[in-house]
Amino acid sequence: MEITTKHENEFIALKVLDTGAGIPDELSTKVFEPFFSTKRPGDQCRGLGLTMVHEIVNEHSGMISFETKAEKGFEVTVHLPISLGKSR
Repeated sequence: MEITTKHENEFIALKVLDTGAGIPDELSTKVFEPFFSTKRPGDQCRGLGLTMVHEIVNEHSGMISFETKAEKGFEVTVHLPISLGKSR
């Protein structure tokens, strides 16, 4: 796993790269759905992580996106406005 941050205009960008198996294209539309997981039933994953991040980012007028390549990894990018306390 690799985490990077960067100042981009009015935003702070946070990128998280997971170099695991990635997500197959046919499942990529579900990554922000509650309880979605690529883990097997019984694993400790709850499938709420990206759902919660998506909600928090939206509440703060940010943006979230991802790139995935099956068998190559998954990268999530979060952009949060630097001035969270100010209304837009």
